[in-house]
Amino acid sequence: MIRIILFLLCVVMGSVSCTGNTPPKTSPSIKNQTNTNGGLIYFASKQHRDDLAIQNPYIVGALYTIYWSELEKSKGEYDWSELDEFFKKWSAGGKKVAIRVIWISTGLWPHEVARHPSPDWLWKEGAKYYYDEKTQTEIPLFWDPIYNKHALRLMQAIYDRYGKDPNLLFVSATPGYETFPCHPKTGSVSTNFFEDFSKVRDSQGRAYSPELWKSTVKNWISSISAMYSDVLTFVSLNRGGLFPEEDYFQLFGEYSVECHVMVGQNGIKASSYQNQNGGRYKLFRQWKQQVPVFQEMALASGNIERQVGSLMGVMEAAVRIDADYLNVYAVDVLKGTKGYKDYDPSYEQALKFGYEKLFDRRADALQTAYYVAVSTDSLSLLKGENILWSEEKKSNNTLIRYTGKELEPFTRYYWCVSIADKDGQKSSKVISSFETGMLDQQNWKGKFISDGKDIEDRSTPYFRKNIGISKKVKSARAYITAAGLYELSINGKKIGDHILDPAYTDFAKRLLYATYDVTKDLKQGENILGILLGNGWYNHQPVAEWNFHQADWRGRPSFCLNLRIVYTDGTEEVIASDRSFETTASPLTFNAIYLGEGYDFRRENRETYALESNGGDWQRAIEVATPAEKLVALNMPPIRITDRLHAKSIKKFSDTNYVFDFGQNWCGIIDGVFKGIEGTRVKIKHAESLDEKREHVYDDCLTGFYNAERYGKHPDDEQFQTDIIYLDGKKDHFVPRFSYKGFRYVEITSDKPLKLDKKSLNSCFVHTDVPEIGSFECSNPLFNKIMSATRYSYLSNLIGIPTDCPQREKNGWTGDAHLAIETGLYNYDAITFYEKWMRDLQDNMFDNGRLACIIPSGGWGQTDNTVDWTCAVAIIPWTIYEFYGDATCLAENYEMMKKHADFFLKHYPAGLVPDACLGDWCPYKAVSNKELTASICFFRMVDIIAKAARLFNKEDDLFFYRKMADKIKTAINKKFLNEETGIYASGYQAELSMPLRWNIVPEHCRAKVAANLSARVKQDNDHLDVGIFGCQALLDALTTTGNVEQAYRIANQTDEPSWGNWIERGATTLHEWWQYDGKAITSENHIMFGEIGAWLYKTLGGINPDVACPGFKNVILRPYFLKDISYVKVSYITPQGMVKSSWNRKGAKIIYKVTVPPNSTATLFLQKDEPVNLKSGTFTFEVIP
Repeated sequence: MIRIILFLLCVVMGSVSCTGNTPPKTSPSIKNQTNTNGGLIYFASKQHRDDLAIQNPYIVGALYTIYWSELEKSKGEYDWSELDEFFKKWSAGGKKVAIRVIWISTGLWPHEVARHPSPDWLWKEGAKYYYDEKTQTEIPLFWDPIYNKHALRLMQAIYDRYGKDPNLLFVSATPGYETFPCHPKTGSVSTNFFEDFSKVRDSQGRAYSPELWKSTVKNWISSISAMYSDVLTFVSLNRGGLFPEEDYFQLFGEYSVECHVMVGQNGIKASSYQNQNGGRYKLFRQWKQQVPVFQEMALASGNIERQVGSLMGVMEAAVRIDADYLNVYAVDVLKGTKGYKDYDPSYEQALKFGYEKLFDRRADALQTAYYVAVSTDSLSLLKGENILWSEEKKSNNTLIRYTGKELEPFTRYYWCVSIADKDGQKSSKVISSFETGMLDQQNWKGKFISDGKDIEDRSTPYFRKNIGISKKVKSARAYITAAGLYELSINGKKIGDHILDPAYTDFAKRLLYATYDVTKDLKQGENILGILLGNGWYNHQPVAEWNFHQADWRGRPSFCLNLRIVYTDGTEEVIASDRSFETTASPLTFNAIYLGEGYDFRRENRETYALESNGGDWQRAIEVATPAEKLVALNMPPIRITDRLHAKSIKKFSDTNYVFDFGQNWCGIIDGVFKGIEGTRVKIKHAESLDEKREHVYDDCLTGFYNAERYGKHPDDEQFQTDIIYLDGKKDHFVPRFSYKGFRYVEITSDKPLKLDKKSLNSCFVHTDVPEIGSFECSNPLFNKIMSATRYSYLSNLIGIPTDCPQREKNGWTGDAHLAIETGLYNYDAITFYEKWMRDLQDNMFDNGRLACIIPSGGWGQTDNTVDWTCAVAIIPWTIYEFYGDATCLAENYEMMKKHADFFLKHYPAGLVPDACLGDWCPYKAVSNKELTASICFFRMVDIIAKAARLFNKEDDLFFYRKMADKIKTAINKKFLNEETGIYASGYQAELSMPLRWNIVPEHCRAKVAANLSARVKQDNDHLDVGIFGCQALLDALTTTGNVEQAYRIANQTDEPSWGNWIERGATTLHEWWQYDGKAITSENHIMFGEIGAWLYKTLGGINPDVACPGFKNVILRPYFLKDISYVKVSYITPQGMVKSSWNRKGAKIIYKVTVPPNSTATLFLQKDEPVNLKSGTFTFEVIP
């Protein structure tokens, strides 16, 4: 089954009535009701200005460019006539105008003024410039304080004249030119330009330097942001520095976003942003959640040096980045405008496509019908021929299921989508494609092969095979899986950017395979296939706490490979793993997922493509049995390196001892370069904390999980979170392949001197690369830091499975997983990650319905009463359904959910789970009743099954599980609730907040229980006193019972116990315990206390799912305007599009602005006003608290 999701970014018109709310009798006044800003822009440059473009229906306005020397020929005397006339014409045509002032040029443009972009009177004022002889152009020194002062004055004059004009789109505030001091293009400036330019001094005698330029740009951006506080401004990024080695793209972009300035890039082409894992793609997608994104294309219709591809291709690139504005070259717009002398219908079609996909932001946008079709030929698909399957319906549904015939393996399929808006207007067909893999296990030709050594052998095997390519390759795919971990290479080059592949599963049940396009990696003639195998979780060698060394699946690592090559002559060849592969021990002398790696560079053969040992003893590989019952495709984002940091500081104790502080705790590995005497032993130890003297890293072997008293002394080269390498006297580059650590600090010790500095090591962030879809920012810096720590902890614990921590345990604790699900889904698109892990639960379930509390489990944690943990089996699929509106995961796991609930119903027919569960884990002081907390979790699971039964029209199940849920609730209240006092059990915070949060409390007792909770919190000095389940419930319970300010005070505390206390003590991730004594005896990177992240989205941002309309088809908006907060900015990309919710204080008023995406509605609750029903669009409200 294939799910085809139509993400309708900007479709058109209408409303969806999901909630059935009646129109409000009264509502807050709507100050302004406008459509979301954005659109295609006509690039009205100096040489191309044609009023015919006003008639183009797909253009929102024009970007008018003017040179400073034209605008202010004399100091303080402005000639607005040209700009005023342009505004008049375009506004009369219903269009808007954006303004760009050109400060600096390099004489590339054919008009004379480009050589003198700044007015001559500036030089008389004392500002300085560089004169380029070749282009005869004056290039000002933008950092010159005299120049800068007058440039700011000009910007103020522009604001004074046009800032309040409703026809103003935005003002380009780019310092210099595209954040360059100049814009030298190869061959367009003098030969010694860089050298000569760097010698010129400004009016204060300063020459260009990177630091001077960075400070100039940042000061400029902050000044413009303040000046244009109520007008959209824009900074174009590109590279951001003068010299080739300088790249301030991210630096200037992040600062612009911080200052609420729109960011963008010039010169995009059809191939831009093809790589959705690329750095700029990710940055723009991240920044877009906080500010609009601008893109400017290079000319598509002319023969220029840099060919950009078709106009349609450029539009598709803008769609990939989801740009808010796209500046289209004038000629390209005119060619798509009827009446132009060179009118071309294909250009009009491209403009129409871009408009429909990105910028059709009319209010009340609604899809009324859709058409979707699948074919193996893209051209036939456009023509409506040779269709394998199609579906056309009048519906606003955006989740379509393929119901055609079974797909063929190794085949590229094309699918197209077209929709109709509320007026019945059909959109252009949009085509995309996917390629099938194996589909059936019988299609694997390769055998699993290994080196035949014992499971305790510490060597790391390397395999190779020489293959000859004598024909031209059309396409080549490598399909590979392993029991253990693998790294695939061709001709010495690592294939792909995955690490720690395949993701962790129950290896006896299921192995995941990945597919790599290796067409460009194969060369004519001889090629060397290389495979390095690691142990991973499959072959855990050192004895440790979790008994993975006793797992039933344990074995010597093996792999299976199919290399499928299709030649241009139509023939095919499959090169498969078998006994023809050779194997030897690699220079990787040891690897263990919990410990680290050993590597001996002296054994590395650098003169061949193979990662072989010098003089390696090559043997034939042996074939082994297929380890798993199923081989299935990787159906989630892989684990990748997603970020890198240089050291924030370095302490040198001696030539043989250094400590690096990277400033950020996370899950990862190091990337280091070492050069030392041959044979130098280097010990690389990772830790989250320093010792009590704050000098050396804390010895995590003291945690109890790896100490000698319990498990025997480990060899000196096999230490916890430690890599050991031996140098060969050359420049040795070390990156671990088969382990990861949780760390902020790295200590290097060696037996011979080393010379290291901050750039010797990078810290690399490693996690399952789920896309970011949420953003949060507010005026309280503590909350911003807490959100950052929450996000880092969440990602640090996504390593193929949801883990508790990335250092000591690395386990798939089911409790931690369901506690983090809501915070996770507000921040990241993790649906496929959780769908994979739910299949792990299926693989680990016993025949009687029992589950271990860690999944996958090698045998540890299999008890009969951890329902508070294993209720994840129901909570996670249901939460996915609420957030995505997709019942697939719920349906796939429905029978498992029932089976697990039935296990507990059979063992505990009275409805209460006895006092033997894990309970409200890691409490501060108050230890809540375990039977109460476990039974509430039991109720949640059974209640969800009843709701799922209703969804799937399973009447018998609905009757039974609703009856059982009510029975459990009744039993809880009968035993633990004193109705007279309104107290559950001992009246601790968790014991009161959990019944409130999960609707256990009888309605007639709810006010009394809520009052007791508030009183208990007040008794605890507005501090929390809970463990993980109480933490999940507490803030929500207070908020929904009228005590949101009290919830805020808890969240805002900075002394123990609190999230803020961790932050005040320097934490950059969430901890395992509320207590903190600086001795680091517990984890400093746990996500189980991370519910505060979801609370910030729901409460300050006010964005909530509507269970009646899952997938945010209707958004519940309930922002709380807390008195100590001055502004909030939140965005969240739903399956329908982006919801934006922001507010700020303006005097005595709150200005609340919300964007509801196309095909959605919202129900807005403001203060005590009745709900306001909103259709799609952007709305602004004034509220008096």
